[in-house]
Amino acid sequence: MREKLNKLKARYEELGRLLSSPDAMADMDAWKELNRERVQLEEIVAVIDRYEKNLSEQAT
Repeated sequence: MREKLNKLKARYEELGRLLSSPDAMADMDAWKELNRERVQLEEIVAVIDRYEKNLSEQAT
């Protein structure tokens, strides 16, 4: 499960890099699709971050 969560976070970060690249807006359809995917992952990644923070706090 943890591996899947890490893959989701990695994809979210990758999308952020892709969207902020200078060439990103050259193809607006592709940019919109990347942005749509990133928005969908945003809430999931926030929950993952809270989950990891709670695990970390419990370990201490």
